[in-house]
Amino acid sequence: MKTTKITGISYIFIVLSAIIILLCFLPPNVAMADENDNYEITFPSTDYIQLTSPSSYFYGGSHYIYDSSRIIALGDALSFYNIDCNVKQFVKCGENFIINTGDSFKKLSTTTGACEDITLGSATADFILYTYGSLSNIIAINNVTGETIVFDDSFSPVKEQTLPYLAYSYTYCFENFIYSVSINFTVETGLKFYVYKTDIETFSRQTLFEIEAHGRIFVGNKIAVLQGDSLFFYDENGADYGSMEIAYNFDAFADANGLYIFNYDEDKIDIYDTQNEVEHIKTISQTSLSNLPSDAIEVDGSLYFTDNNGLNTIKDNKQETIAAQNATSVCNVQNKIYYAAGNFVYTDSASYNFDSPVLSVDADDDTVYALTANGIYTIKDDKLNLFTALSNGRKIVANSEGSLVYVLTDTEIKAFTKEKTAVAFPFNGNCSLISDFDVDYVGNLVTVTRDGVLTKYVRTVSSFEKEGEITLSLDNYQTGNISSVFITEDGKVIFTSDKSFVGKCPYFEFVTKDTFESVPAPQPQFADTTKTNKATLFYLNPNNFEYVEELPSDTRVIKLAALDETFSYVLKDGTFGYIKTADLTLIPDYEGGLALKALHSKATLYDYPDASADFIEVPKNTKLTVCGESYFNLITYYKVEYDSKKYFVKVSEVALDAPTALTNEPTQYGRAKADKIGQKVNLYALPDSDSSVIEKIIDGKELTVFSELINGFYKVQIGTQIGYIKASQVKFGGLTNAQIIAIVCVSVAIVVGVVIFIVTTKLKKKKEKEGDGVKSNSGKLKKTKNFSDD
Repeated sequence: MKTTKITGISYIFIVLSAIIILLCFLPPNVAMADENDNYEITFPSTDYIQLTSPSSYFYGGSHYIYDSSRIIALGDALSFYNIDCNVKQFVKCGENFIINTGDSFKKLSTTTGACEDITLGSATADFILYTYGSLSNIIAINNVTGETIVFDDSFSPVKEQTLPYLAYSYTYCFENFIYSVSINFTVETGLKFYVYKTDIETFSRQTLFEIEAHGRIFVGNKIAVLQGDSLFFYDENGADYGSMEIAYNFDAFADANGLYIFNYDEDKIDIYDTQNEVEHIKTISQTSLSNLPSDAIEVDGSLYFTDNNGLNTIKDNKQETIAAQNATSVCNVQNKIYYAAGNFVYTDSASYNFDSPVLSVDADDDTVYALTANGIYTIKDDKLNLFTALSNGRKIVANSEGSLVYVLTDTEIKAFTKEKTAVAFPFNGNCSLISDFDVDYVGNLVTVTRDGVLTKYVRTVSSFEKEGEITLSLDNYQTGNISSVFITEDGKVIFTSDKSFVGKCPYFEFVTKDTFESVPAPQPQFADTTKTNKATLFYLNPNNFEYVEELPSDTRVIKLAALDETFSYVLKDGTFGYIKTADLTLIPDYEGGLALKALHSKATLYDYPDASADFIEVPKNTKLTVCGESYFNLITYYKVEYDSKKYFVKVSEVALDAPTALTNEPTQYGRAKADKIGQKVNLYALPDSDSSVIEKIIDGKELTVFSELINGFYKVQIGTQIGYIKASQVKFGGLTNAQIIAIVCVSVAIVVGVVIFIVTTKLKKKKEKEGDGVKSNSGKLKKTKNFSDD
């Protein structure tokens, strides 16, 4: 680029013009908006930015603009920070924004969103704020008086001095120096303009070079100075590197990487490399639209998204297309990426063909769920299977940590267990407006509409409660149509827009595995035997609606405590959890039940049927009485009464207190029936296969059978021994199968023995007859035939 010289004008006019320009340099206050949104946006293979605000600032590779009550960070990550004050000027210092409101200073935390008043020594709203060094400290300069204040990282002043040459100057801080375009006027030399470099630590000044006009300055690898309508480039020795015309409303930033010019009239950013020559390398504009991303997920800090180009990834701010084809949806299972394109679902090593286009995919901890126009399919262990038929699904969600699968239709969100059973899902929002949704670790819901309304719903037992709603499109920043939404590993929200970007919204906080706070289990207060009076859900935690199991009606559980007005704390098949109290019916205990005794040297009696319960121990032959329905449960305990209190005892530790209780019972006679030849039949202490085996009985042993069938067992007596045998191993009348087989085997053996005896006898006689031979008259043996020749 060639330098364009500016014709000299009168010194007085220049000075007056410079003062006027300087007074106009500070940005005006901007009207506040009522929105309360924070979100950030990353740009994939093409970029989209729409800039309209004249108030801007650049920090550490990100440019910040003030727009309608938000500070917006532009760049690879675009963040929105809500503020509640007027903004005259602001800087970002470490994790905080320091805002000049025009009346005072405020500190806005980028991590917590808290905004508080702050005092910066003697600095007033007339000062301009800069960051320097590692961008974690600020310096305040009054460009009218030259007053300069340096602050430490706690925003306390550590150095303060008036530098006369900074009065009515333009300034810029880079690394540990103040660069300034200053006015120098003497009678001898007249009005001159110099670029100065001031060490912030010592306030020592160095004159770099003289320029022709007074204007704004930006410093990185090169020193850029606005003179008239052109931006001129120099090194610190004053060597000329060309110029460019600036005929639009703009802002700029320079650093060690280059120069960034923000054209507010044309809504674009031009990026220049200034390492050697000044060279234009990129334009970011709202007109560069393509790709149309359709879905996105985040895995271990890497962003994966699908668009018209295929499957793409962004990692460490670098974008790469993994598969070049029109992809529609993406998911992750066990660190393996699956994506849908046309009638196929692909991985890096396999593909799965469907009978119609795949609309959506998602995954739990080991299974991929694919939604088509005909239903839901699963991919597990490299096998493709139908999960359930469904004709009107649009999006599918399967939580990697949960137990349910969800499908969005035009009228509702359906929910299924992993066992394919439909369960109630109490969402009553307008599903026809929803373009996508996702569910967090505990079942909370986020939905997004195509026009960019993002809503969070909190799950309760019987409904969803709306917690908040934001509109992604701002007054001066239009996000376009939103196609998908996804809850990330850190509980934030990712969304995709047809304006070719993927956005990340931290405005809503969702529950993750790491942030989930489990409800402490209540102390057991009783141990009531109950049953479910309807099909219901068993929760591992009442705050988690993802870890659930559907129970059929008439399921037996032990109720241990009332958690609140809604849930009871229960024990089901050895697992603690929660069931809605209204879905449980008490099964009353009774008196005069089965008489038992401690079988071994001692028996342990528990407060409730689990080894973690409080217990007492009783010696052998201690008398116990069954007092409640227990052995019908799929547990290994009996509910018994002892010393006027109720306990639970393992069935393996007790036996029937007999025979006195059996004298009046009707009897039959039968035999023990083994399943196989050589096996014996177990005689149990109680009608439960988990109880102790008190004797092994040979097949065919005669039995005295008492009473009716109990829990699949018959009560029997063998000699003086009483116990229980499985009903399938009792034979009434005739011989057992094993006995019949044994008799048959013996019969066969006898027949075979007889046959062998007869044959052996005949052979022996034959040999005796032929073995003697026949002598001829000459005394020689006469030749005889072999037995085989007959």
